[in-house]
Amino acid sequence: MSVKFFSLSALALAFAVAHAPAAVACPKMDKEDWMVKVTEKLDLTTAQKAKIKIYAEKAKMELTVKHHEWREIHNQVNEAFRSSSINEAKVDEFANQEEKVIGSMAKIRLHERYDIYSTLDDKQKEKMNQIIKDWKEKHHKG
Repeated sequence: MSVKFFSLSALALAFAVAHAPAAVACPKMDKEDWMVKVTEKLDLTTAQKAKIKIYAEKAKMELTVKHHEWREIHNQVNEAFRSSSINEAKVDEFANQEEKVIGSMAKIRLHERYDIYSTLDDKQKEKMNQIIKDWKEKHHKG
């Protein structure tokens, strides 16, 4: 059981670090809104701004729901350990539940990025790609 527990803990830590680059590397950027912040530098039309705002608000709402689901799973895990009712089957069950929620969160973020990207013209896409590349080079050295 301890091997699975440590594997699950390592997986959760790896996911948290990998999926929170803006929050970990740059506390000024809210991780749910980093795409919107990037688009502010793109000379958007009023129509584009409106669409992007809708995409961002939708993603934020969906992510909030998933985050609450994820917290509930963690509460159940903690309760199982406190009550000593944890076993191999529950470890696997909790891991599967968490995997589903985390996968859903990643999908929401990817859809938001895709929707925003599809709103841009070619020049804006090129500029956005350069901004993201520059940010990664600055924040992910080595």
